[in-house]
Amino acid sequence: MFVPEDESFVVATMLTQGPWDPNSQYGGTPAALLTWAVERVPTLVPMRIARVTVDMHRRVPLGRLEVRTEVVREGKRLQVVVAILRDRDGVEVARATALRFRLGRAPDAPPTDPRLPPIETPPWGPPRLQGARPSNLNGFIDATEMRDAGVDSAATTWYRATRPVVAGEEPSPTVRLAWASDAPRTRGITST
Repeated sequence: MFVPEDESFVVATMLTQGPWDPNSQYGGTPAALLTWAVERVPTLVPMRIARVTVDMHRRVPLGRLEVRTEVVREGKRLQVVVAILRDRDGVEVARATALRFRLGRAPDAPPTDPRLPPIETPPWGPPRLQGARPSNLNGFIDATEMRDAGVDSAATTWYRATRPVVAGEEPSPTVRLAWASDAPRTRGITST
């Protein structure tokens, strides 16, 4: 979806295009990019993202974008990182603020509570066929797999990115979640 140019710049491809404007992104793609940028920031001890807030001040265009991060609070228990996305004119179009917490009580502690049962993958149906798009927009749909949830599931639709968010890198679960955060609603049903 994004092709890195160097440490601070990426190019947003057509796989980020949303349904509103031919040069605007679907909201989940800049959220995923900003989350990816936060995850690249070094920490003093092993940490994970506990919360990310993404604000989109303007439409986020396709094409060349600048991505910058800044640690606004550093510590061994928590870290606060701000990631900023700017368009080709240098105008801030989106910002993420992330809170990261230390993993476990020690750097070698397990990342999850071993007393909790493992997460089970819920049942889902076959992939939904992608219909024709009358507006010829929604490029992000070409990087999306949608499946109807199983009949006993509380969810209605499962969304999965089928392409890397950043070229050449496997997205983390947190980046995948950020990508799906603006999943479209279909037929009045909430998407998951």
